[in-house]
Amino acid sequence: MLDNARLMLSELLRASNARRAQLDSTRAQLLAMLGHDLRDPLNSINMAGTLLERSKAQPTLGKRIQSSSNRMQRLIGQVLDMSRIDGGLGLGMILEPLDLAALAEDLVEEMRLAYPAIRYEYARPGPTPVRADSGRISQVLSNLLSNARHHGQVGSPIRVALAAHAGWAMLEVSNAGEPIGDEQAATLFNPFKRSSLHNPRNRSGMGLGLYIVATIVREHEGEIAYRHEDGQVVFSVRLPLAETERAGPDLSRHASAPAGGKLRPTIRAA
Repeated sequence: MLDNARLMLSELLRASNARRAQLDSTRAQLLAMLGHDLRDPLNSINMAGTLLERSKAQPTLGKRIQSSSNRMQRLIGQVLDMSRIDGGLGLGMILEPLDLAALAEDLVEEMRLAYPAIRYEYARPGPTPVRADSGRISQVLSNLLSNARHHGQVGSPIRVALAAHAGWAMLEVSNAGEPIGDEQAATLFNPFKRSSLHNPRNRSGMGLGLYIVATIVREHEGEIAYRHEDGQVVFSVRLPLAETERAGPDLSRHASAPAGGKLRPTIRAA
């Protein structure tokens, strides 16, 4: 009996030390990635500031400074979110009545204005009421739209679809593209993905975006999943409708891919 207790204690200590080593490694990796990814926007701001000192006729420098500042703000925001999640604090969300259809329309319109060369398709349904933190749900949709823009097939539209079914609001963002490889798909919602490092199509990414998105959805008692069908990369998010209890079918059945399609594991609320 005593030997068993000692063995169990030894295993607990080993697991604890392994967890601590993993956290230390993750923090070191985060700092290294943050230092690398902040270097470019900081250099741009520094260069723009130098040129502004030398000339008063540089209309593009203001945009350069704003763009670089926005990149830094996104990176720092992701790090702060990661710290809150890692520390067990949660994201401090306030759930209030929200029309998901109106919010999606506003964000799609912002994207159309910001990226006029890209075609965004969105047919707004009727009101789709949910209880949600509008800022965080905006963060979810903005991240999915950004991913579609960075990784989608050039010249093909980005589609946003929203529907209500069996007590759930289903939001999907899709873009033309090859299916995500099995190894990468298995870690899509994990932090610090190797595929995000030094990605020339998404230089401001640290691999934290989808991890934070999945956490936001989970804290809304929702679900997020990836699948590939009909040549489209599809990310689907579903949230409980405000006026009904959550009694919809399992997302793996509701969003199952047709023949030839691939459905990836769903991230569900605890």
